[in-house]
Amino acid sequence: KYIKALRLWIRDRVPEDPGGPDFLGYFNILPHPVEYPDGETKYSTLAQAMEHMNTCLRSDPMPGRILNVEHLEMKLADLEEDLDPDCNYWVEDEKTNKFVYFARIFFKHGEQVHEDLECVDFVPKIIQGSKSLSKCSFESFSGVVKQARDWLNQRKKQYGRLVSVQSFNYRATYNWG
Repeated sequence: KYIKALRLWIRDRVPEDPGGPDFLGYFNILPHPVEYPDGETKYSTLAQAMEHMNTCLRSDPMPGRILNVEHLEMKLADLEEDLDPDCNYWVEDEKTNKFVYFARIFFKHGEQVHEDLECVDFVPKIIQGSKSLSKCSFESFSGVVKQARDWLNQRKKQYGRLVSVQSFNYRATYNWG
């Protein structure tokens, strides 16, 4: 059996920090189920779920400022079952072989602030190709960080503050066409 835990990363207080205790809150951005004509159930993309969340937050802002955003996977036995992102345990077996991804936003309670969110992924570039993806060589993690840094520098007047950075596993596919 596996459980999810919560880890806080904290630093020493500095004079610029506002006084008073921090009150932590969170909410989840879940994908919406989509029924296909053949009866198969799939889920909306992360971008679609975030667009829906941003629309909702424009009319009802969250009660504070965003601290962090994380992208998580939820293991399911069946895509028909209800999504419960607050369920904090699962059993690894042959039945839990379906995955649905969702976002969790942590925020610090305070003055209501409207903050639109966007996420952008950066993946390693292929530096040595092959007909087989397993034989390709990819740029290092520092190269991916440079991609992100360059992207941010090109758009620094367009975007507000960076609220979260997360490294994650990415299923690589290659279009040989």
